Amino acid sequence: MNLATSVLDIASEIERTKNKADLARFLEKTLSQFGVERLGVIELVGSKNRLPINWTPGFEDWNSHYFGKNYRFHDPIVRSLLDYGTTPKFWSDIEQTLKSGSQAWRVMNEGREFGFGMGVTFPIPGSDGYLAAITAIGPVVAKESDDCKALDVISTYIYRQLLAFEKTELSEDKVVQLTRREKECVHWLAEGKTYWDIGEILSVSQNTVRRHCENVKEKYGVSSRTQTVVEAIRRGDLLP
Repeated sequence: MNLATSVLDIASEIERTKNKADLARFLEKTLSQFGVERLGVIELVGSKNRLPINWTPGFEDWNSHYFGKNYRFHDPIVRSLLDYGTTPKFWSDIEQTLKSGSQAWRVMNEGREFGFGMGVTFPIPGSDGYLAAITAIGPVVAKESDDCKALDVISTYIYRQLLAFEKTELSEDKVVQLTRREKECVHWLAEGKTYWDIGEILSVSQNTVRRHCENVKEKYGVSSRTQTVVEAIRRGDLLP
């Protein structure tokens, strides 16, 4: 079977997956042939016509560390994507441009400790003006190789399928309304602040902040600080 046929077969199987869990299982067993161990999809910027995609199965520990350290403002991969170039972003190339000891260098260096040593990110201009990024972690294929081109094509199908799932979930999503104070607390959680820090910023007690954050968790149906932040990002509830 040639590569083009293989890519088309994979694309067809992706389109037949029934939900995100089904998609994750299929990709886990299929993408290993391309050197991919984990894969995540996020949407970075765009309109507010719908919720942005944030699908990162297996990234939970890193997400907790990443948001806790407020690394989203220093991530060199994110910065490389915002130039709206369409070529794959190989992490090894990005690392070579970083100054040792800088915040951007620290993000990449600490990522290695969580198993994100090698990878490539495929930028995809998404729907509604969104810029999507699909990141493949592992000893991924070499630049300009047929396998790299295949992964780039497959990434588009993965994104399209997630869009379909997201629209279905959105239609079924429970409408959640946060108060202004709850949004302020979640905003500062996303900035890596503790309950005590947030209380000082908002001139309220630490217990008051905790109560607001617990209310948000209950409304979102989540159980941890990281899940709260990720869900707030997904729903567009963070303050500008």
